[in-house]
Amino acid sequence: MVAGSGPASGIGAWHIITSGRGRVNQYFTESQTETLPEKAGQMIAAKEAAIEAAQESGGDTKIGMAAAATRAVWTWFSTFMEGSGLIQGPQAPRVLAFVCMLPAFLGLYKSEYTVSYGYGVAMAASGWAVLNVLGGMGLHPLAKAQALCFLAYGIRLSAFLIHREVTNKHFQAMVTTIEKKAPPSRLKRLPFILGCGALYLGMAAPMVLTARYAHLMAEGALLTKVAWTCPLVMALGLVVAAVGDMQKTAAKSKKGSDALVDTGLYALMRHPNYTGEQVLWSASAALGVMSGMVAPAACLPWLLGTALGAAGINYVLFKATTNLEKKQEEKYGSTEQYRVWVDTTFGGFHGHTPKPQPADFDPDTEETAKAADGAADKGTAA
Repeated sequence: MVAGSGPASGIGAWHIITSGRGRVNQYFTESQTETLPEKAGQMIAAKEAAIEAAQESGGDTKIGMAAAATRAVWTWFSTFMEGSGLIQGPQAPRVLAFVCMLPAFLGLYKSEYTVSYGYGVAMAASGWAVLNVLGGMGLHPLAKAQALCFLAYGIRLSAFLIHREVTNKHFQAMVTTIEKKAPPSRLKRLPFILGCGALYLGMAAPMVLTARYAHLMAEGALLTKVAWTCPLVMALGLVVAAVGDMQKTAAKSKKGSDALVDTGLYALMRHPNYTGEQVLWSASAALGVMSGMVAPAACLPWLLGTALGAAGINYVLFKATTNLEKKQEEKYGSTEQYRVWVDTTFGGFHGHTPKPQPADFDPDTEETAKAADGAADKGTAA
């Protein structure tokens, strides 16, 4: 067994995390200060407490040191935001912009990472920020459920992407191809990176609305009852998207990358991963809007951000679904399997109507016939 691994190190790492957290909490309960210099002192003391706890709890092992460093960084960042109240005050846009936009800069390393790992990390980081920063301020259960969905989605997507990139040679080749087509100049990538970061910020905006205003909704009112369905719908969309990704990956691995997947969730819907995401983010936006409607004038910028974020991600998913529908029709359109699949499944939200071809359809012959008809029409016109 490698030194520094195994159950003992795992227990030591867990002790680092919990003890570091306890010491940080101790600093905040023993001294409730208000001035900025005192808050700055608190944050430094909290960071030092986490590092000290790590060193005392097994920082001599590799796993222990990694856990110590991670705990120290996250604890310092969390106490910085909580101690300064940035997320609640006028600086909230800057904090959300930081945790949403920074991951998009992974695209400077590989262009495709902006919309893959950058996307997943931004969703997880924004959910984590809301839970950890606002959790100590009496976060409403609706806001907690919404942020947990963000966190779960981001972690799940990032883990799936790592697994796919490590094990799937077809995907590895696709990433390489995308990178070759990407602008070689990192500077030229910035507009796309910033645009994606802004989209991720808009997608996170509903969490701010729910965290700030959900507690103002009248208990027992129709709006409140409807709002409580949103986290359930979000969770449903999250599960559908996750299961869809896993089932498609498993089927492609077993049958080959060119196989048409029509089993599992794909026996009911053609694009469960995209459809699940559309449901997830639409429900999140709806929850944010319902929360913000109790004080629309006070939260207009966040309402606008929510609308733009929801429109943006749904447009991206709409286009992705439409393009996939066209590719599938082109690739499988003449097969009986595809014709049955299209007739018996829900296609999701897209802008293409599949037109399965006859079994004896030959695209080369069809193109030749169209060309001949075109030439004949020109001759007649002349």
